[in-house]
Amino acid sequence: MELCAESMVPQVYCNIIVGGALESELTLKQSAAFAARLLEKGAGMLEIALTYFTPYPCTPMTDKPEEYEMRILYANNEIVRFAADYPVVETFSLSSDRIHSARQNMAKMLQRKMLSLKDNISHDQMRALFNLTLLYGKQSEWYRIIAFSDDHKRLYWARHAYCPDMMVRLDEGGLKIKDILQLTPFRTVALPVYSDCRGERRMSIHGYNLSALESGVLKYSAGQLSIRQIMHYLAPVFGKNMKGSEFAEKLIGIFESFERRYWVTFSRPLAFADIPARSEDVGV
Repeated sequence: MELCAESMVPQVYCNIIVGGALESELTLKQSAAFAARLLEKGAGMLEIALTYFTPYPCTPMTDKPEEYEMRILYANNEIVRFAADYPVVETFSLSSDRIHSARQNMAKMLQRKMLSLKDNISHDQMRALFNLTLLYGKQSEWYRIIAFSDDHKRLYWARHAYCPDMMVRLDEGGLKIKDILQLTPFRTVALPVYSDCRGERRMSIHGYNLSALESGVLKYSAGQLSIRQIMHYLAPVFGKNMKGSEFAEKLIGIFESFERRYWVTFSRPLAFADIPARSEDVGV
């Protein structure tokens, strides 16, 4: 799993059989712990299926199940009907009902584990995850967790997947201030309504109350102005007592915090990126 993660394999699928040979309460706990460790190493990549043991014909475990501490509960013609969603065997330690509930509980545990790990997925793995959906229409369980739990994250990574050559991340390093100022920010969150905060009306997103400057930055981040242009419009109000370089660093710090929250994406400048734009052109 570590090698797959290092090699940026976009998806790995594995299967854990619940209620197989020699299954007991101890082995159920061991399987659950092993699955959780695998997910930690394969966040964003690994999917685990939990299946019941199926006694296929002419195999040692089907012909002599007692040697593997199992009992087959149904005739061969009934196995096909039940094996997918209910165990067709029991072990010397576990009833079929116990195996069934153990699989359900393990599935819930894995889902909770994946939800707890969704913010630990690396940027490169997230790109690979969304590229998989873009290229092949394959919606992995990880994709569904990201896409359907956080709309702004889905939009953020979809842009990176669709336009990899245009998108830039500020935290990738190597960008000079003059290069950052040429980038065009485009918000991934809808402009929120104002909320009262200690007698002031402020924008609030996901429980975070934006300052007046942050609200202005987000409003202008509509994918039509460069950071330098946004700085030009905000400086007369918020940067009157600051040097241009100081105000630029302050704005970049705000954009960095927005990026950590996946609230904006940044694209490289087009040929017309520095054509002066008016505030009325962007509906602000």
